[in-house]
Order: sequence, then structure tokens, then C-alpha cells
Amino acid sequence: MGEVDEVIRIESDELDVKKIMEDIQRRVDSYPRATQYQELSSEELEELGIPEGEFYEDPLHELSAVIQLARTFSEVTGEYSVATRKPLIGPLVVLVKKVLRRFMRVYMDAVFVQQREFNRKILDAMERLHELILRERSMLNPGRLDRAAFFERWGEDFEEVVSRMEAIVELFPPDKEIINLFSGRGEFLKACGGKGRRAKGVEGDERLVAACQTRSLPVMNLDELVFLEKTLTSSLEAIFIYELGERMGPLQLRYVVSLLGEKMAPGGLLILLNHFPTSLFGGEAAYRDPTILRLIHPQALVFMLEEMGFASVQWRHFESGEESKDKEIEDLLQMAERMERERPDLGTALRELVAPSFYLVQARR
Repeated sequence: MGEVDEVIRIESDELDVKKIMEDIQRRVDSYPRATQYQELSSEELEELGIPEGEFYEDPLHELSAVIQLARTFSEVTGEYSVATRKPLIGPLVVLVKKVLRRFMRVYMDAVFVQQREFNRKILDAMERLHELILRERSMLNPGRLDRAAFFERWGEDFEEVVSRMEAIVELFPPDKEIINLFSGRGEFLKACGGKGRRAKGVEGDERLVAACQTRSLPVMNLDELVFLEKTLTSSLEAIFIYELGERMGPLQLRYVVSLLGEKMAPGGLLILLNHFPTSLFGGEAAYRDPTILRLIHPQALVFMLEEMGFASVQWRHFESGEESKDKEIEDLLQMAERMERERPDLGTALRELVAPSFYLVQARR
């Protein structure tokens, strides 16, 4: 509190209420006026940041805290304490407030009955939503399986996957930091380090994060959706995702794509690498992993990206070095070409079956 410049004094035993109120109004008018409230855009709010102590790593934690707060303040009543800090006219102020409260009590209670009923319904809806989110997470979280142990026993050779990723690293601009969402064991991060590129991984499975850290790879242990939700709008310039949507349901995939459209900077480059669904080799490699739920057709990803505002969305088969040197695959492709001339339908089907294991999607925001 600042120093008091002037004290209102009562010079006589009789109270002149009108004069007192005029003096109070004069004092109030002498104080600086508060600026008019203005709503901020989402971009301005993001730039202001979240006050210290109010950051929730997981939005579910924030919902739990809000429910606790709502339970405390949902029951509103007309009962409130009447007090004042004015030492001289305080008794008069308290008397006036008590009289007003007594006369307004009937009208306040009528309003508060409706408000209490509304608060109860909102609180019930929030609690049901909280339960549904918990149930969905328990059903749709494949990370409960020990993927790190699976990769160690049955996964592809780490260095072979790194070699596959090297060609993808070259597609990104050399001066941009690449965000590797769902970074897994860190094969892409290792390839970026070998090429001298700046990259940062985001992985929600703490066991895979530990595997990355043993290789001194730059990765943060954070749920990928939380990372996108907390990231500033239009701020990410380069993103790579391996196996997008193969471990999530359609609604979650759509939500991830919408977040990518919101958080990527104009002109930012997004590259995806997924298993090709009709390829025998891609299907066999994918479904060996027990955490993979389904394969996504490239045309489905192209459609969703274009719907969310991405431009120049293109997909193509991605042939790894091992597949390009496989003599049996080369013989099958030649057979498919001969069959296409004689039986186009059968030849096309065979070509799909012996297609490379992966396809690559490139999109600009």
C-alpha cells in the first residue's frame, strides 16, 4: 500500500453524510484510472505464457485440479461476512452493508438456487468427462507394453534403421531444427547427428527415452500430444514422424493432424514415413510389433493433411537400401510388369503386394 496523501477528518460531532461522500468521491477521482479490459487473441495469450506454478504437463492433471476447485466453490449462498478497513466511518459502512444484505437476501437466494443447480450439473459433467478420459487412456495406451524390450529382442537392427533414415534427413533444409515426434529408439536422431543436423526428439515412453539417453541422443520425455498442445502456434518449421497413426485410433490421429496444422509455421516441412499397407513385406514388418494397431493408407493421410490446410502434399514409395538390392524382389517386379501387359488387373495387384515396405509423405504448411 502506498502512503496516504490526505485523511478525511470529521471536525464536528454531527455527521454530514453528504460532505463525507463528496470527499470520498473526490479522493476516488484523484486515483489513476484502470485500463479498460480487452480480450486477447490465442496467439497473444501464448506469448504471455503460463504463470509460474500453473503449468500442467498433462491436461488431465489440470482437469483434476479444476474439478477439486469446482467442488469447493460450487455451493454459492447469500451468506458473507461484512467488514471494512475504514477506521472512522467503518461502523457506518458496515451498518449500510448489513441493511442492504438483509433487504437483498430474498432476491439473492432466488438467483443462487438456480446458480447452485447449474453448478452441480456442470460439475457432474466434468466428473463424467474425467472418468471417460481415464477409461479411454487405459484402453488406447499401447505404451504399457515394454517396447524397448521388444525392440531389443525382435526389432530391426538399430544401425540398419539409421541407414534408412539418412536419406530422409537430406530432405530437410540444413538450417532448420527438426522435431522428431514419437522418436522411439532415436534412429532418426542418430541419423541427424551423423549428418550434422540439429534435431530434438519427443517421446512419451520413458523406457524408450532411457534407450535414447544411453546413446546420448537429444530427446525429452513428454507425451507427444502435450508437447504439441503447449507449443506456440505457427512455430515449428520441420517435423519428422515415423509410423504416424499406426499406434492410435482414427479420432486421435485426426487430432494429431489438426495440431500439426495449427503448430507448424507457414512453409514448414512435414515428412512422414509409414508402412505401406498392401505390401507383404511392410505388413509383415509392422505386425511383428505388438503395439501397432493398424496401417494407414497413404491416400488417407494425404486427404487428412490437405483438409487441415497443408499444401503440396505428395506421397511416394520409399525403397530402402536393403530392398533395392534384393534379387527376389527384383524378379517379382519384373514378373508384375509382364503380367500387367497380359492381365493388367493381376499385374497391378502383384505390384502392390511386392511394393516397398514403406511410403513417404511430404507436405508444406
